[in-house]
Amino acid sequence: MSDPLMCQEQTAIAQTFNEERFQEWEDRLKHERARAKVDEQKQIIVAADIAQAVVFADEAPFLFRLQKVMGRTSRGSSRSRSRGGDNGSTSDGSSDSEAESYSVSSSQDGMLDEAPDPVRKDLQGFCPYLHELPAAFTTFWHQLHGAALLVEQRVQLEETSREGTARGLCLQLALFRQVVSGTAGLPFPQAANSCPTLISSYFEWASELAVQAGQPRRGRALLQLGAPIRTMALSRALFRPDETRAGKEAQSTLSAKYASKLRDLHMKYGLEEKEWQIVDTDHQNWVAVHSLCDSNFAGGNLENVTSGITERNHKSYAERWGYEYTMHTQTPLAEQEPQFGKLQIAIDVLSSEKPPDWFLWLDCDALVTNRSISVESLLRTYQLSEKDFVVAEEVSGINSGVFLVRGGAERRGLRFLEEAMQSDWRFVWDQTMLLRQMAQESDLFGATMCSDFAEDFRWAPHFGLVPQHAMNLYGEGSALQWGASAWKPGDFILHLAGCPLTESECHGTFEETDSKGPCWQEPACMLCVEEKAEKAGAELSGRDKALDESAKQEALQAHLRWLEESRAKLQEKLKAHTEQELAEKDPPMEDGPPDITPVYI
Repeated sequence: MSDPLMCQEQTAIAQTFNEERFQEWEDRLKHERARAKVDEQKQIIVAADIAQAVVFADEAPFLFRLQKVMGRTSRGSSRSRSRGGDNGSTSDGSSDSEAESYSVSSSQDGMLDEAPDPVRKDLQGFCPYLHELPAAFTTFWHQLHGAALLVEQRVQLEETSREGTARGLCLQLALFRQVVSGTAGLPFPQAANSCPTLISSYFEWASELAVQAGQPRRGRALLQLGAPIRTMALSRALFRPDETRAGKEAQSTLSAKYASKLRDLHMKYGLEEKEWQIVDTDHQNWVAVHSLCDSNFAGGNLENVTSGITERNHKSYAERWGYEYTMHTQTPLAEQEPQFGKLQIAIDVLSSEKPPDWFLWLDCDALVTNRSISVESLLRTYQLSEKDFVVAEEVSGINSGVFLVRGGAERRGLRFLEEAMQSDWRFVWDQTMLLRQMAQESDLFGATMCSDFAEDFRWAPHFGLVPQHAMNLYGEGSALQWGASAWKPGDFILHLAGCPLTESECHGTFEETDSKGPCWQEPACMLCVEEKAEKAGAELSGRDKALDESAKQEALQAHLRWLEESRAKLQEKLKAHTEQELAEKDPPMEDGPPDITPVYI
């Protein structure tokens, strides 16, 4: 006769075991369903997104063909080759016949042979080093570029009117959204790293369509967002040891054309400067000013001996207006470059229990050169009091060396920074992360555009973009090189971006600017300085008086020579740093794409 107590214990154990197995089975079932759903979404997301974006009544056959391209094969025209270069040359400077005979590794010969001729030619020309990467990259690009060419065919059919071009733009942006969001098969950073020339050409194509569709501001913003990718393509060609001279020249030509388009759009649609509306009374806002000078970082503008000058300058400005000031000497993100630390510092300050009304960031190489301009003057002059994030635009996008974030109870500026901090768009440090988040919140890729073709793109209303004159002017050399605005005495902030302070030329400029002291920053002294300059026959650069062409060219050539020397030194540092970093990393998994960590110049 069995023991009743033992029977109860065994029953309880069995019940517990069954409950655990059931929970395990249920969790596994949920996992399998989720994975199946993801796989299904990967197969149809491009077609589904285009179906939502396009308002045509007869799209079913086209969508079916596009889905077929993304799933199995590719079709398309070779028109996109004209975007890569002239005279029948591919992006690496080779001719069509040379591109056709380009050899790839044996593991991928079959993949290229199976691709339609236009796709194969473009990939061999635009992406000549795909064979060095895992097969997943080649498969991704065959499918993506085949779909892109198919979309391009459809766009050509629609380019008979501005409205037709706008509908074609909807198609192109619908596909592009999937690439940028990483839902087309690869995370966007890996796609961009594997073939930056082709990715940047997609941005350029979308920009051209936007301009033709009567949306030039959208076209300009698309070019700005793609500018770091174009720079990456040029950098790869210039610093790759086995790159041909023709390849380097071809990439330089492509970058020059890209920059020319940016300058043209900036001249027509860039922001206009405004006359300062000076607020003379004491500050009405609680403003926290922060900067970071991390002398432990090897490389870039934070490796300098000017932190004392920076701190003295910033502190003097903050005391003038009663603002708080904090100089950070170590980045809060020990494993990352200090440029990323600025966003974390801002997040930490704005997430405190009582955040300031405004957070002002000043890079270590930025000096306040006119203390009579307060944050309140900036807010009033450009009507920014209701904006959450304020930054200066430039020809190629934005520069985050100086920015403002609104605090307060609503914390919308904080949420924006937190979202940007999660971005994997780290091509040009934090400013690309910020610009990508701005683009997403402003619907740059047109998820809602197709319902109203008449409206051109506008940055979301909680963003405040201002001209460089307002808060972020460059030194003369960098301004000439980048086609940007140059600082002159009397302007608010001088930012020596692109001019490493370890170099004597830049360090001297920094010390000279600071040595003027408070006098340099007051209107009466400024009048005296300008009068002396005129008597000496010197011409001040900037908005009012441009250097004559010969002087411009001489200054530019001198700056370019210095840049070449600086690049060589920096390249050695980056090479050593990259080799050490790669040695410490684990090898990538064979069944998936590697985690590529690019080096940018």
